[in-house]
Amino acid sequence: MKTLKKRKRNRSRFLVKPIVAILLLAFVVGMMPGFVQAEREAKLVTMPTSDKSKREVVFARLRATGDVDNVYVVNHFNPARMSSLTDYGDYEEVIQLTGSVPPVLSGTTVSIAEAEGPYYYQGNLRSRELPWFFEMTWRLDGETIYPERLSGVSGELELEMSVKRNDQVDADFFDHYALQISIPIDPERAQIVAASEGFIVSYAGTEQQMTYMALPGLETTVKAIFDVKDFAMGQITIAGVPLVLNIDMDALGEFDDMLTPLSELESGIAEFADGATKLRQGYKKLLDAYNKMRDGGGKLVSGGKELTSGANQLKAGVGDYTSGVDRYVRGVQQLSSGFQAFDKGVRAMYQGTQLLKGESAQLVNASSSILGGLNEIVDRLPPPESFDGVEIPEITPEMENELEKLKQGSEVIRIGLEALATDGGGISQLVFGLRQVKEQLNFLKTQASQFAIPMSPVVSRDANEWKTYMEALGFSYSDTGSPEVEQSFYAQLATMSKYASDYRAAVIMLRGAIEGLLIQITALETGANAVLSTVQGLSRLYGGYFEGSERVPGIHDGVVELVDGVLELAGLSDKFSPLLEEYPKLVKGLRELRDGYAGEYDANGQPVIGSDGKPKIGFHGGLKAYIEEGVGGLLSGYEGGSGQPGILAGSTEIKQGLGVLANSGRQITSGGSELMKGLEKTGKGISDYVDGVTLLNKGLDRYRSDGLIPYYDGLVKFEEGGKTLKDETSNLPQKFEDAIRELMEEYGESFEIKSFVSDKNKDVASVQFVFMTEEIPPKAK
Repeated sequence: MKTLKKRKRNRSRFLVKPIVAILLLAFVVGMMPGFVQAEREAKLVTMPTSDKSKREVVFARLRATGDVDNVYVVNHFNPARMSSLTDYGDYEEVIQLTGSVPPVLSGTTVSIAEAEGPYYYQGNLRSRELPWFFEMTWRLDGETIYPERLSGVSGELELEMSVKRNDQVDADFFDHYALQISIPIDPERAQIVAASEGFIVSYAGTEQQMTYMALPGLETTVKAIFDVKDFAMGQITIAGVPLVLNIDMDALGEFDDMLTPLSELESGIAEFADGATKLRQGYKKLLDAYNKMRDGGGKLVSGGKELTSGANQLKAGVGDYTSGVDRYVRGVQQLSSGFQAFDKGVRAMYQGTQLLKGESAQLVNASSSILGGLNEIVDRLPPPESFDGVEIPEITPEMENELEKLKQGSEVIRIGLEALATDGGGISQLVFGLRQVKEQLNFLKTQASQFAIPMSPVVSRDANEWKTYMEALGFSYSDTGSPEVEQSFYAQLATMSKYASDYRAAVIMLRGAIEGLLIQITALETGANAVLSTVQGLSRLYGGYFEGSERVPGIHDGVVELVDGVLELAGLSDKFSPLLEEYPKLVKGLRELRDGYAGEYDANGQPVIGSDGKPKIGFHGGLKAYIEEGVGGLLSGYEGGSGQPGILAGSTEIKQGLGVLANSGRQITSGGSELMKGLEKTGKGISDYVDGVTLLNKGLDRYRSDGLIPYYDGLVKFEEGGKTLKDETSNLPQKFEDAIRELMEEYGESFEIKSFVSDKNKDVASVQFVFMTEEIPPKAK
């Protein structure tokens, strides 16, 4: 049979007295008189020895749930001689059990006219209240079942009975009466599986009886579990008698020897309490060490967050730096692309200028030939009176074609110079492009000046140097207990410091490159402006210009006029006869044409000043001066001279500078990308480290709050309990003896028996209780 733990009892004494009470239970069970299972009719008890005293036996019939069905009392008198008796009780009716005279009930008074010797009568009480409440719960296979359905059931049957105080009844009965609960068991129908502590199983033939003793003043709950088959059970009997133990403790010679083991128990408890204190103290040291480790974990988290913040700031700075470099490289590429087109235009203009020079040289040669022809014609023209036999030279179609080409070439030169000199021309575009380049470079310079770089060079350390450096600062990553994570962490720091040091050099290089290019672009811009001014002057000289509303003709106008004059002369060749008539006029005109074409010069070769105040340079001299000085000066502007670079060399230098700048930008971009990759890896490592340390710290916090602290609190209570146990059990044998004597006095002290049915009954020798439940009958066949 297994033992079930009892449910909570209400005890008024601490530790020693309950232990003693349990020990006394053994005495009570041995000394408690056994009650014979009552039948349905009332049983007689021992006759009283006093004439006036009476004895009460209170019977109650209970249902299988513990509810009270009815209560009746058997009253016993034993007068030695014929006497009249008066008794009191709140009865519904009274029944004569012995004697010749029946009892007479009047209100709450029972009168017996005469009685001698043993006299019994039964009084059925109006009230169903008993000093105890009984509650019986039945469960079949874990499910609550009503008692009327128990007949014939099979399975695991559990009976739970609770005994509690009834405050409606005089408390003296609950506080001074012990209850003996007897449960009859038919082994053929029920096998005991488990029962509460305190049950005693006895055998009577083929039947078993489970007996439990409930001490006075204690509420209790008992439980029994049976394996039943075709279940049936007889009446459960509950008997209540006052518990009075009259034991002379001093007469127990071996009592002191019986208490000797308690001294050993006392020593053991003291050692136990001291061990609890040492355990708590040792654990406190452990908790303090753990708190230091937790604080270290908090510092790791804080340091990791600061490291993460620094890495993020560095990464943001590198991101801005890389973004600025990308913009700078794109700007350089755009400048380079635009400058390539510009350079092609410059070189095309240079080639056009060279072509113009060649064509102009041919024009000068042609002009010289024309001048020579005019001179020859004028010199060879006879006077008008001697013109007979003179023929006018013929202008062939080939000569006319060459003159037209000369005219067209001059037009090309005029248009080319005009195109170069206008705001939308190539040179203007060059100046505009250089100005944009300069503006972009100034913008890049401003952006580059905003790149955050350390005031002093960043020291690049390897992993071992970082470890030494961090440990010198009081940071020991090895506390985490993970060599792999530690190695990765310091490797990430080494990579980060390397890229950080490279970053500073890259930014400084970027700023230097931008500054150098700005100097070069500024010089080129100045030169281009000078070239533009020169070309604009040549364009005015060659193509003519306006002064107010009057147009000043240029070289090109002279060329056109010359060609047109020659062609006009050629057209007169087929009109010889009319020409002879006008010959004097023609001679005069030719001489004027020659003089205008050739100009007039003094002995020093300087042009003669005319009546209008202007030098008589002549068309040929002007054309030659334009070709030699104008076109030649333009070519000098392209080619350079006297140790000064021309626009072609400047353009080449710009292309080379842009190439160097673009290459530097690409190198800087590449370095920034590598630096960003390194920072990404480092940031990932730092993030993983911080996450790990954060989780570790959270785990440490949770372990501390959910485990260590409650456990420490438990140890404190454990220590307090140990101290209390030690204090309560100090001098344990004496306390134990005192408690036993106190209980013996409590249970052995005289108890004034009082009537259960009425306070008016003064001469009561004894009161006993016998309660019986209804039976669980066999299932009807």
